[in-house]
Amino acid sequence: MDNLVRQHSQLATMQNLGNTYEGRPMKAVKISSGRGKKTFFMNCGIHAREWITQATCMYMLNQILYKYGKDQTVTAMLDKMDFVIMPILNVDGYVYTHTHNRMWRKTRKPYGGCYGADPNRNWSFKWGGVGTSSDPCRDTYRGPRPFSEVEALNVARYLYRNRKSLIGYMDIHAYSQLWMTSWGFNRAYPPAYNTKVKPAGQKAVEALRKVYGTHYRLGPSSIIIYATSGGTMDWATGVLGIEYSYGLELRDEGKYGFVLPANQILPTGVETFAAIKAMVQEMKV
Repeated sequence: MDNLVRQHSQLATMQNLGNTYEGRPMKAVKISSGRGKKTFFMNCGIHAREWITQATCMYMLNQILYKYGKDQTVTAMLDKMDFVIMPILNVDGYVYTHTHNRMWRKTRKPYGGCYGADPNRNWSFKWGGVGTSSDPCRDTYRGPRPFSEVEALNVARYLYRNRKSLIGYMDIHAYSQLWMTSWGFNRAYPPAYNTKVKPAGQKAVEALRKVYGTHYRLGPSSIIIYATSGGTMDWATGVLGIEYSYGLELRDEGKYGFVLPANQILPTGVETFAAIKAMVQEMKV
C-alpha cells in the first residue's frame, strides 16, 4: 500500500487514522483527482477472518490508481468524487488470523480470560441492543461501552472530522452475497431509501451479476440477514446523516465461507469493482 501511494503520488495520499490496541498503524489511502469534491469512504477487514475483503479493497485501490486517465468509467468515477479506502480496519485481528487462529473475528484487547470485542457492534448508535452479546467470550461481544475498541474509535473520529465532505460509507464483509443498507437495529428502511439508496444499490447488484452471474440480495441488513445494533452502517446514517451507507457481504453463499479458494479472489474483486462503478454512476452528488 505504501508503494502504491509513492507510485501514484499525484492521486494518492496516505491517511493515518491512529494505532490499534497492540500499536499497529491503521492506514487508509485517499484518492483524489482534484479539490472540492465529496468523499466516499470504504473499509474492509473489520472482521479479521474475512480475508476476501482485504484482498478486494486492495484490488479496487489498484484499479482506481492504475486506470485513472486510461479507463473512461474509472476516470469519470474519480472526477465525480474522492475515495478513501481502508483495506484492513482490524489490523491486530488480521495478524492473529495469520499467526494463531484463522477463524478469529474480533479485536485483540483482553477482557478477563477472553480477548477482543466485535468492532462492528462497538459503535455508539443504538449500542448494546439486538444482535450483540455481553459475554466477552462470544464473537458478538459488544464491548463494555461504545467505542471501547480503539480501532472503531479511530475510524469514527476520522469520519466525524470529515463528515461535511462525506457522501458515502461502505463496510465490506464476507460472506453471503448481500448488498445491505441501514437499518440494522430494527426492521425499517433508512431515509431516501426509495429515491437514492435503493436505486444506486440496484444498479450495483445488476452490474455485479452481469460479470460472472453472481447474485446478490439488496435491502436493509435487519431484513435480509439479521438485526444488529452498534454497527458501522447505522452509525454512518444515524449520526453522520450519510444516506448512501452500505454494507457488503462478498462471496460466497456458504460452500467455502470464510476460506474462499484462491481462484475466487480475482473474480470477487472484478465483480465488486464493477458494482462500485455502477453505483457511483447512479449516485446523486
